[in-house]
This record gives sequence, C-alpha cells and structure tokens, in this order.
Amino acid sequence: MRESYPFRQHCLCLIPLALLLCFIWARIGSEEAVFLFFSDCRLKQPGLTLWMTLFTHLANPLFYLAYAALFVRALQLRGRDPERSAKQLIFVLAFTLAQILVAALLCRIVKIAVGRPRPMTGGPITPFSTGWGYQSFPSGHTTEAVGAAQPLAGRYGKILLPLALGVYTAAVGFSRLYLGMHHPTDILGGMALGSLSGYLSWSFARMAQDRWGNCRFPWMAFRKK
Repeated sequence: MRESYPFRQHCLCLIPLALLLCFIWARIGSEEAVFLFFSDCRLKQPGLTLWMTLFTHLANPLFYLAYAALFVRALQLRGRDPERSAKQLIFVLAFTLAQILVAALLCRIVKIAVGRPRPMTGGPITPFSTGWGYQSFPSGHTTEAVGAAQPLAGRYGKILLPLALGVYTAAVGFSRLYLGMHHPTDILGGMALGSLSGYLSWSFARMAQDRWGNCRFPWMAFRKK
C-alpha cells in the first residue's frame, strides 16, 4: 500500500515558527520596527547576543550530524536487517538530494534574483546582486532547518517529535531576526522553501522505493509493501 504524505506532521512542525512570526508582527509591528527592536536588544544584552550567534551557526550542522548518524546506522544494519537498512539509506539520500536542490541551489538563485537588502544593509532592492548584503530573501538558515526537520518529523514522529522539531526550527528563525540578518518575511519565505524541500525529500524516497522495489539497492532485496 502506497504511503501518503505525512501532512499532519508537516503542519505540526511548522506551527511554532508560524506562531512566532504572528506574535512578532502583532506585538512589534512593521519589519523596520522589528529590526530596531532587536537592535536595541543586542546592545542591552551582549551575552544573549553571543549565545544567539553560536546557536545560529551550529543549529543546522547538528541536523546534518543526525542524518550522518542515520546513514552510518543504515550501513551497520545491512547484514542484520537489509530491508530496514535500504529504507533508511534511501531516506537519507533523498533528504540530501532535496537539500542540495532547494537549500543549496534554489534558495541561492532566489536570493540573487530578488536582491533584497538585509536589515542592516538598507537601501532599495537590487535584483541579481551577488553581494551578501543583498541576499536577505529568503532566509537560507530557515530553509535548511525546515527542510531538515520535515523528513525527520514525518518518518519518526507523530505529535511530540514534530512539535519539538518545530520549536527548534522556530529558534533558528528567531536567531536570524534577533541578529538582524533577516526580515520576518524572509523567515516566512524560508519556511515555504524548507517545506518544499521536505516534500521533495519524501517524493524522492517514494520514487526510489518504486524504482528499486524488485531489485537490489544497492546490496539487498527491497520489498514493496
């Protein structure tokens, strides 16, 4: 029986970040007001700013370490449980392909094509600019975080894990706002692209399972359910 896309886990994973953005818009206001608010916070709380800086740089690499661990585990299982090993290997490879296409390529193309200035850069939109200060939309960190969280939430969670991953991705988005790297709508754009990456990851995995259902991938029989 063909599995359907885990929309419930997908939505649960997005709820914390969506609520965070709604709260910021409701309590602070315009994007300029958001930038000024967090600029003041950075001046008054240098310690928190340091922690936010560390978190924003380490948060996504931790996701990749988790997927690397799943990949190694898949290799270890190939002798004892080849079917599980194959499914887990496909899961990790599908995620990797989706992130390369969306977070590494599509997100970068959109950033350059839009040319939106970052909050601290200011000035008008400058399409097709390659300058870092004009690559605000969408948030690449948020795209990566959501794109990494979605497959994990859909494969391994029902309610608690998707929500926990959602809180984690919301923290990533918040760190980008706090540090003045992005506008709230940049975070929203990253959430949309990250969702696309999550969906593509699931789609690639399903296509791989259909393609190699009756042959060895790469070393074991992969049975259709």
